[in-house]
Amino acid sequence: DNDDNDQQHDIDMSTANTTIDPSIVQSRIRQSTSLSKEDQNSVMQEGNNNNNEQPVFPKLSALQQSGGRVEYRRVRCPPHRYTPLREHWEQILTPLVEYLKLQVRFNTKTRSIEMKTSPHTLDSGALQKGADFCSAFMLGFEVQDAVALLRLDDLYLESFQVTDVKAMLRGDHLSRAIGRVAGQDGKTR
Repeated sequence: DNDDNDQQHDIDMSTANTTIDPSIVQSRIRQSTSLSKEDQNSVMQEGNNNNNEQPVFPKLSALQQSGGRVEYRRVRCPPHRYTPLREHWEQILTPLVEYLKLQVRFNTKTRSIEMKTSPHTLDSGALQKGADFCSAFMLGFEVQDAVALLRLDDLYLESFQVTDVKAMLRGDHLSRAIGRVAGQDGKTR
């Protein structure tokens, strides 16, 4: 019984009068072509925007780069550099605060220079540069020479103790070896 209904339904669909209004067909064709043109134009405009205009983001400060954490560095002052540090404190403090935008203090109890980043610090490497600058002064460099570490990115400081190289040196032999290393074409064995 169901098969007869299905066959009857198929016959009705095939013999049915289907009239298509030509004006509706034309409007549908125009509508689909205009939609495809709009899609192509929008894709072209997006492509042009990507080629001509790159997004510009503001530079992150050091505080934002570290995830909002304040970073600290401490450089110890050896006893023989305490007096020169007091005499040249203003010259040391000025580039650290004005150029690197660090917060700096001298802790008299521990005899060390303490530096930390502030919201105004722009460079994430400013704290390391400041620590290198202070370390250079503590090793005996003049302030003007140590400032070069702040200005040049590819300049760094590496030092060693002569007794680390040759452990048997004592007294006059040690001072002579230091003079030979520091002197021109000097060698120590």
